[in-house]
Amino acid sequence: MTRVLKLIAILCLAQAALAQSGPTIHIPRIDNPPTLSDFEDMQPSARVASQMVKVSDFVDREPADGAKPTQNTDAYLAYDQKNLYAAFVCWDTEPDKIRARMTRREDVFSDDSAEIMIDTFHDARRGYAFAANPFGIQWDALWTKAPAAPALTPTTTASILPSTPCGTPKASSPDAATSF
Repeated sequence: MTRVLKLIAILCLAQAALAQSGPTIHIPRIDNPPTLSDFEDMQPSARVASQMVKVSDFVDREPADGAKPTQNTDAYLAYDQKNLYAAFVCWDTEPDKIRARMTRREDVFSDDSAEIMIDTFHDARRGYAFAANPFGIQWDALWTKAPAAPALTPTTTASILPSTPCGTPKASSPDAATSF
């Protein structure tokens, strides 16, 4: 009997966790792809500002999960037929403390970095992660669990992510969950 009650409690907790949906972001389709130069002034240029959605008010994952960040970060998102565009504007009140190295691909985790995770099948079971340090050195991964990953980086970076390799459904408006 105790075993059944434990199983029911676990199932109820799992159902409650799945029922809680996070914030929804509608990522707009863009006609003209953004470039890094569109963000040189730490904000989108007039050419892309109205075509991308701004995401802000992140929470820390490290060093204290769920804490208010010590620095602000804004992410601007859009997509077109072939790519998902993610531009990160990362503020820092002490830019001389930015950690960044020119290193080989995938070796960015002792540096400051910006990261985006995408759950393309919206099943909270697998996700694609893409990160870059302030020099644009890249890292990517396929997760079989979908951890949330707010990222803070004291610089500006942009990513162009091809949508097809990520397994996005063939639809006019892709539906996927995203974490930063």
